[in-house]
Amino acid sequence: MHEAGAVAGAIARVIDSWPAEQRSGRLDLRIRDATRAQADAVGFYAAAILAERGLADVAVQVRTDAIRCALCHATVLPMVAHPCCDDCGAPLPSQTGPAVVCTDAADPDPETGRCA
Repeated sequence: MHEAGAVAGAIARVIDSWPAEQRSGRLDLRIRDATRAQADAVGFYAAAILAERGLADVAVQVRTDAIRCALCHATVLPMVAHPCCDDCGAPLPSQTGPAVVCTDAADPDPETGRCA
């Protein structure tokens, strides 16, 4: 359930800047730390939060960032229920900052400069 607050805050930062008449669009939710947020839960809460705000027509894409194991340096997509390296079994490091980040798909990605 802790994903609900992270998703609500991430979505609010984007849609609060939209014009009042905007009722559709596409949001990209990126899970930066899959040891703290699960993709299914993020998608579930995003749909509920948008519907509550009257934005049920807004499409949502959920992506999960990989995490590099500090011990064996393998790149893995962890799950909240099992935040361990698939290769060596070591606990995966938690990422600093928010677990979930939201961007408007119409805006350029700050990392790539391209629209989603």
